[in-house]
Amino acid sequence: MLLQRPFGRCLRPPPDHADDQDRSKGNHPRTKAHSCSSYKGVPGKQACPVRLTGGLITYRPKPESSNHGLRWQERLGSYRSSLGHCPGGPPGPNILAVQCSREGWRPDANWLLSSGFWSPRRRLHHLNRQPFMNRRLSVAVAFSFGVLAPSACSPGRVVPESVRPTVILVSVDGLRWDYIDRPAMVNLRRLAAAGVRAPGIVPAFPTKTFPNHYTMVTGLYPDHHGIVANNMWDPVLQARFGLSIRDAVADGRWWGGEPIWVTAEQQGQRTAPMFWPGSEAEIRGIRPTYWVPYDGDIPDAARVDSVLAWLDLPPERRPTFLTLYVSAIDEAGHRYGTRSLEVNDGLARVDQVIARLIAGLESRRLRDKVDVIVTTDHGMADTSPETVILMDDYIDLAIVRVVDWSPVIAIAPPPDRIDEVYRTLAHAHPHLQVYRKEDIPARLHYGTHPRIPAIIGIADEGWSITTRARFEENPAWFAGANHGYDNALESMKGVFVADGPSFKDGARAPSFQNIHLYALMAHILGLVPAATDGSLDSVRVMLRIPGGAVAVP
Repeated sequence: MLLQRPFGRCLRPPPDHADDQDRSKGNHPRTKAHSCSSYKGVPGKQACPVRLTGGLITYRPKPESSNHGLRWQERLGSYRSSLGHCPGGPPGPNILAVQCSREGWRPDANWLLSSGFWSPRRRLHHLNRQPFMNRRLSVAVAFSFGVLAPSACSPGRVVPESVRPTVILVSVDGLRWDYIDRPAMVNLRRLAAAGVRAPGIVPAFPTKTFPNHYTMVTGLYPDHHGIVANNMWDPVLQARFGLSIRDAVADGRWWGGEPIWVTAEQQGQRTAPMFWPGSEAEIRGIRPTYWVPYDGDIPDAARVDSVLAWLDLPPERRPTFLTLYVSAIDEAGHRYGTRSLEVNDGLARVDQVIARLIAGLESRRLRDKVDVIVTTDHGMADTSPETVILMDDYIDLAIVRVVDWSPVIAIAPPPDRIDEVYRTLAHAHPHLQVYRKEDIPARLHYGTHPRIPAIIGIADEGWSITTRARFEENPAWFAGANHGYDNALESMKGVFVADGPSFKDGARAPSFQNIHLYALMAHILGLVPAATDGSLDSVRVMLRIPGGAVAVP
């Protein structure tokens, strides 16, 4: 066991005599939390008997302001019948479905099953046509009767012994290579000691979130899969791509290559890439079996429980490739810097996520049957208001389109002014390296895709690129940390840890590029891989059985 006791808290139902008048006024008593250790269950039973006739807990999004996103707020629904007589209340809740409704929050009975999030066959077709900030998302949470995946507080359903090779790919956004050695990361270090650890995984250039997440699951450089930046302009589609442009994120035309969930689905396996870039789009005419639109306000614990719920499915419905995404460290790093208390707090929260996942696998007797890979999309480098390049000091920004800003600036001048703009910027600032796209160094594997504009400028480590007006509006904004820099920098490397039946015990592997992850996972899953830029030979050293397929335990 990795943990002596699991993380998490159980929920106690309200008293049966709750006043109906209070309920009508919205003052229905809230659940009372108690520690996991206080839940003893019923002798001879694995779960509490519960009747689902209205005992639902919902998470309702509430706008903080017109300029902010939605924050999940736990709210107790009405209990219209008895919730059973289990000491301490029922076992912990599990995320089962996310539903979008123009009329508001409504759980759908068809989704209150053990299948987890919806499949493309049941998804609401208008969802991806809605403006992201106008959506009204709902997470329906139900209590289980030994059918649904329990939380860390409950005993857990035992999955049958025969389990197909399965991979859980965990991405901790911004988990720099050396963060694992900070005091908070106790459980991640234990996982590394049990399996394989590399001193650093090398991201693709540019070292940004979307390009590298998609590189990990396709084995292709961004120049080859087409997600060349977080923000792009496509001259063929005459359209803009950005992380917050939901229609673009869900449009398969942006996503080239073959992500591993498409490979697996084509070969008869089921997949559940939750919150992974590309998973919301139909790529090559295929969607993953289970997927959900990204929402950063869904709690990390609920994400873990959803992954575990998928593993509780019957064999014919159970996915073999699953993902988990956590962003707390990246957000704290951008705002406060790599040496901040906030980053260390984020590391502690991430370590709890790892602990919850491993505890859930152990309770299901899957610890030695499922391969867990924990890695990241990039590292992080500290920035400062003293290290800022103000572009409008050098060129008239009115004559060019700036597609992406910092620390890699992508500039699209009019065709007849490309040479003029290049000559102006080529030696404008000692900490800005400027290239025509065809002259970008070959080692970066970047510059051939049509979405890469004519001129690319790469800031030196720790330097930011902006305009004078933006800088003067809030200089403190540039005092945190950033990524996107040259991938040869040590600060851009990330953590790589893997453990499970496919990996050696207590082994160290050399650093490697993330383009090899696709080949590694395809090998473990027994898939015939698509053509990629990576190679299994580059990572074979970490496998328990380097030359052959992994046997089913």
